[in-house]
Amino acid sequence: MPFLGKAPVRAVTDLKIDGATVENATIANSTISAGTIVSSTIDTATLSNTSVSLENGTITDCDISGGTINATAISAGSISGTDIEGGTVNATAVTSTSFNGITISGGTISTASITSGTIADAAISNTSIETGTINATSISAGSISGTDIEGGTINATAISAGSISGADIESGTVNAAAITSTSFTGIDISGGTISTASITSGTIADASISNTTISTGSITSTDIEAGTINATSISSGSVITNADITGGTITHSKFIEKKVAATSGTGTKAYNLNDGSSFEHTASGAFTANFTNVPGTHTTSWTLEVVNGGTAHTITWQVAGADALNWSEGVVPPPSTGTDIYSFISVEGTVYGSLAIRNGS
Repeated sequence: MPFLGKAPVRAVTDLKIDGATVENATIANSTISAGTIVSSTIDTATLSNTSVSLENGTITDCDISGGTINATAISAGSISGTDIEGGTVNATAVTSTSFNGITISGGTISTASITSGTIADAAISNTSIETGTINATSISAGSISGTDIEGGTINATAISAGSISGADIESGTVNAAAITSTSFTGIDISGGTISTASITSGTIADASISNTTISTGSITSTDIEAGTINATSISSGSVITNADITGGTITHSKFIEKKVAATSGTGTKAYNLNDGSSFEHTASGAFTANFTNVPGTHTTSWTLEVVNGGTAHTITWQVAGADALNWSEGVVPPPSTGTDIYSFISVEGTVYGSLAIRNGS
């Protein structure tokens, strides 16, 4: 039988509550729809219909569908399709639910939209969390998997899979996640792809890093491509390609010259030092080798392998379109009929060349 008005009862069981205001009651084994429940304890009940409003109560072992829950402590049970504002959700299965200003602890959260509040010690999967402190949300001491994270602050959290963009991450672990334009402090990063990110301190292991600024950290067993590395310790089998490295210590690492796609034929061939430092040309006639983007400061070196294929082909040498190459002993080495490898070094913009291997087979 439905309640039609205010019912300050102490215990309600095995009833249907519809359109009533219930205060300071204990409600169990009941179906509740279209009412207002204030400062009550609800146990093992079914709450449905978007007209249900719950305020300042305790909900345990209940299935909640629809409605508005405000400043309420919720534990166990399941929550689906419900707007929750304020209060606490603890050890609850949450699906397709909207949160605002809520504290979430424990439980499993999936396919939910979370705005503001604090999320701690919860497993979050297949969930969209975006903008703000994870949409004004602070996430700590939890596990995030298969989730897109944009913006916000993440502290002491294990993150795996999914993608992270524009977020501040302090401490915790990031594993096998795609990370873009994100700031890290004191974080352990393992696996995944990291690009256009700012990484400060922490340990980076077994990750592919590109176009990234890294400062004051330790990098181990990691592939680094391009980017800027400052005051960083790099060791134990890391591979560094086309990166600007300033300060720090590099130990037991591999430096690999990036090989650029080979050219062939005749005419003018441009070899851009921004693309790499190892070039190859298969000649079929006379051609011009023009080296571009040679730095005007510092010292850099590169090589050009010319495969002649049985005929000596004439080479015209240029730097930025001009005859500005200084050869060993002042003599341009003549081509062979086999494979020739030329070595070049630029010192403060002045380019020197020599023939390292002639007529190799």
